[in-house]
Amino acid sequence: MSIERKVREIEAIIDQDFEDLDFWDISPDAAIILACQVFEELCLQFDEHISNSTSIDMKVLLKNQMLDLMQGLEWLIKYCFKKCKPNGYTLESNVPLIEYTNEALKKALIHSKAKQIFMPYNQKLYIATINSDKPNEEEIEFKFPSERFALGEGINYVLLEEHNKYKMKKFEKTDQTISKLFGSIPEMVYQTRSMARVEFDFDFPDDYKIGPYIVKDIKNVWRRVIRDAWWADRDNSIDKHNNTDNYPSLREIKIKNWSLDDVSEEVATKLIDDLTYTGQRKGQQRYTTPITEPIFQLSDGRKIISPKFILNHQPERNILSTLNRIYGDEANIDSDLKETIFINELDKITKKYPNLIVCHNIPVDGTNIDYGIYDKKTSTLVLFEMKWFVEPVTSVEIKSKDKEIKKGLHIQLPKYKKAVDKNTDDFTLKAFNEILEVKASSYFVLTRVTIGSGLIEPSSFKAVNYRMLKKALYDANGNLSEAAKKLNSEFYYPKLNIDFSFEEDVSKMGRVTVIADSFKTLDTSFDLSVPDDETVNLYGFEMDPDKVPANQYKKVGPSQFELYRKPTSNGNRMGRRERRELERKLRKSLKKKRY
Repeated sequence: MSIERKVREIEAIIDQDFEDLDFWDISPDAAIILACQVFEELCLQFDEHISNSTSIDMKVLLKNQMLDLMQGLEWLIKYCFKKCKPNGYTLESNVPLIEYTNEALKKALIHSKAKQIFMPYNQKLYIATINSDKPNEEEIEFKFPSERFALGEGINYVLLEEHNKYKMKKFEKTDQTISKLFGSIPEMVYQTRSMARVEFDFDFPDDYKIGPYIVKDIKNVWRRVIRDAWWADRDNSIDKHNNTDNYPSLREIKIKNWSLDDVSEEVATKLIDDLTYTGQRKGQQRYTTPITEPIFQLSDGRKIISPKFILNHQPERNILSTLNRIYGDEANIDSDLKETIFINELDKITKKYPNLIVCHNIPVDGTNIDYGIYDKKTSTLVLFEMKWFVEPVTSVEIKSKDKEIKKGLHIQLPKYKKAVDKNTDDFTLKAFNEILEVKASSYFVLTRVTIGSGLIEPSSFKAVNYRMLKKALYDANGNLSEAAKKLNSEFYYPKLNIDFSFEEDVSKMGRVTVIADSFKTLDTSFDLSVPDDETVNLYGFEMDPDKVPANQYKKVGPSQFELYRKPTSNGNRMGRRERRELERKLRKSLKKKRY
């Protein structure tokens, strides 16, 4: 029997352990609601433990366990649609529904973990060994295919973590400012907080089009979903604090209750439908998942959200991935703009250093050079092949981008170098409108975050991400020669046994023991931030809690408030006009409705 067939048999043994749950005797609607309520209850418990913990390592562990819980809920929701009985138990049935659901969610955690191991194996990202020495017991071991691949897994994981922390730091700083300005008014806190969340999560500009939507409309719709989630989570936290025995409540999405002054109801309805999980395919979408479609539809057409599931959702990455799958080629009409977006971001960096000049879209034999930087002080030239894709997260997704990065490293960059070496004077004249001396040149594939899997064959060129480049130029004070040397030496790559380490993950899945190569981050010190990252702006206003007053308001009508105490004058605070303009801007879309 082939190893592949034996692995499939073991996977089937694990799946069989999931077949006989009492949970499948519940009706689909009731099962979805119960699964979300138990998930919310566990998340509230995690929140309490996190807030009470004094250990950073423990906080990180608990947050990771919450993310695992999301994966378990995703897996269980998918099977609610497939396996629950239409005429099964309802919420009013006199059976231990919560017990059934707790058991099912525990099993779902195991099976979602199995999926995260067996799926990469099917993509040849693991090598399997099977040990069956004991009767009725199975042991399967998954090893990374090579040390190079393992290193790539760890490096990409740390880079993703660093990128997400960078975004979260911006949101947290803004949240502190919002709380200081509007802390006593939940309507205004949740309104501005939801606006900040989508602004900092989306990298694409407002007019970028994905299928039938522009990014601005997506943000305006999704911030309302997030706001609904925060209201529901607040209510659940209050109930929990009051020691009620009730399980947390969910929230029904009702677009008719939203004040839609910045997006049409038609667009909002269509987008919500696209992001609602129904267990069925949509358009050209080959598969659907609650992680990317985190609104759940009941049989009567109602759409519900699990608050914590929404609040831990990654909007840009998941929404754009979903819309790309649904609308296929139609979703990529504006794909050429990605290069322009990236170039604008790079220009913001290079303009800080007067010794640097840039070029872009320079045709050479067989390709176009995406972006180039020349240092007039050191006569250094650096050229970049840009890869600006929706950022992958899992090892399987990262592998799916290898083709683009491999092409850059092994085909396009050699053409870049050949064009420069062939006639440097001609190249610099074409690129910079003058003949320039080039004492040293370097060539890189430039990505947003991840840099390709360890399956890509080694190259004399390197893949680096945007934040590495920004950090290298800052550390070298604009000296391109020094920055290029550090980038070429992988100075800004996360390091084995410093930023991450390898380990074996052992799990008992029914009668099967699964051992898998894995890794963990060793600390939270890896950081590509520069001082500019500390300045956070929302709609043109700096979000610094040290520069805004702690305001107090009184309620004068439905969702209407009035400032009743002027903050004491302080030289470190923003002026009255600036403060009032900030307040006006942040309150602009708050009218008479909460939603």
